[in-house]
Amino acid sequence: MTAMAMATGLTDEQRKKLSERVREVNKRSVSRPR
Repeated sequence: MTAMAMATGLTDEQRKKLSERVREVNKRSVSRPR
């Protein structure tokens, strides 16, 4: 299940927290050397 699908039906606050978490994970995966 994607993060966007999971965000459906959540409150604005929960959505904000989820997007922040997703951003952190994205940052980590981007900064990881390949």
